[in-house]
Amino acid sequence: MYENDYYSKVQTFITNNNFTQLTQDVIDKLQRNIRTAINECNDIIPKDKKWKYINLNPATPNIRGLIKIHIHEAPIRPIVNCKTAPAYKLEKPLTKIFQAYIPLPYAFNVKNAVQVIDDLVDIPYNQKQKLASFDISNMYTNIPTEELIKIITTACQNNKTEDNLK
Repeated sequence: MYENDYYSKVQTFITNNNFTQLTQDVIDKLQRNIRTAINECNDIIPKDKKWKYINLNPATPNIRGLIKIHIHEAPIRPIVNCKTAPAYKLEKPLTKIFQAYIPLPYAFNVKNAVQVIDDLVDIPYNQKQKLASFDISNMYTNIPTEELIKIITTACQNNKTEDNLK
């Protein structure tokens, strides 16, 4: 693919998915908010380990597109490198904490294609049934934060999570 065609596909993807260009860089503000949150979480993050969860040189994550050559018109699959994001180092420990205190069912999660095949083998099948596969595009582009907070709060209540960990 020519470089101009690639850039055109990425730009079309950004335009078609209602991305908004910010007028100012918000990384410093996010970094300050994350540092404040970490300092206030004495029950979750030990004081001597707080430095491990702060990205010292944060930057805006970059987007690039992988071409889906197996699909008609070869659309892109967006890949965002978040290693430079302010909250990157905080994600893994928080995920472990959430999993420990708020066990959520993973009924619809799939690790890889091998797991899908193993799961499909266990489903009884007859000739009248049809199997369909849908291409998911732009997954998680707009997660409703308020609903997510309600879901986590409900899960905390259902699992009797201590108030200091909420």
